[in-house]
Amino acid sequence: MNPALLSKLTASLSSLSPEESNDEELLGLAKQTIKERRIDDEAHCFLLFAAFNYLNAAVKRDKSVGYYFKAVFKEVVPLIEDNDFDIDFYLDSDAKGSILYVEFEGCFQFSFHNPNIKAIASKRVISFDGIRKQGVAGFILKQARLFIRAGDLPEV
Repeated sequence: MNPALLSKLTASLSSLSPEESNDEELLGLAKQTIKERRIDDEAHCFLLFAAFNYLNAAVKRDKSVGYYFKAVFKEVVPLIEDNDFDIDFYLDSDAKGSILYVEFEGCFQFSFHNPNIKAIASKRVISFDGIRKQGVAGFILKQARLFIRAGDLPEV
C-alpha cells in the first residue's frame, strides 16, 4: 500500500467532525466487505479492517448491528500474518480484556477491544497512536474504498 496516502489519511482525521448516525449504505458495504473477506493485497486488507471499524462504531449507535464481526478476526488475522504485507498485529491482554492493534505501513492503526481471538503470531508491540478512528469510521471506509478504486496508487 502507499504509506504516503495512509499518512495523509491519518493527518486528516483530526480535522473531521464526529459522525452522529449510521449510514445504511455504508452499513451494507461494511457487511458485504466482511462477508467477502478479500485479503488479496494490502489495500483489500485495509478495506476489510475499515469495515470492521465502521461496524464497531455503528454498533455503539445501534446495538442491533451486533458484534458478530468480531468472530471473523480469528479467521482473517492468521491468514494475513502468513502474507508478506506490511501489516502488523499486536494483541494486548490483561485482566480487563484484550485489545487487538492492527497497523498498516507503520503509519495507520486500527484497534478493537475484546476481539474474538486468543493469540497471534506477531510479537511486535504496538502502542495506541492516540487517534480515535470510530468517530470518523464512515470517512475512513469511504477512503479505503477509494484506495481500491484507485488501484492503490504507487508510492511517491
